[in-house]
Amino acid sequence: MREKKLAAICYLTWIPAIYLGLLDCRGNTQLGVHVRQALTLWTMIFIVFFAVRLGINVIWSFKYIPHLEAVEFSVGAASFLYAAYCSGRCYRGISFTIPH
Repeated sequence: MREKKLAAICYLTWIPAIYLGLLDCRGNTQLGVHVRQALTLWTMIFIVFFAVRLGINVIWSFKYIPHLEAVEFSVGAASFLYAAYCSGRCYRGISFTIPH
């Protein structure tokens, strides 16, 4: 039960995923798999978020379009909701893989 909670927390926040990834989690295969998937998920979230932010900055350097920050907020909210969904699936014990 403890491993399921730790794995689910890794999907919600990236700091426990980094901490558990730096520890030797390979002995516990289930936790190790979820730590690697959570780190992959958070890496993809950061890349997508900063790409959207960069795109908005480039657009704004040429022409100001109001309310583009709503796009950034929507991407961030959707990313967190997907991470929460993955956390719930992990806690319930449903096997899945992060698409990449």
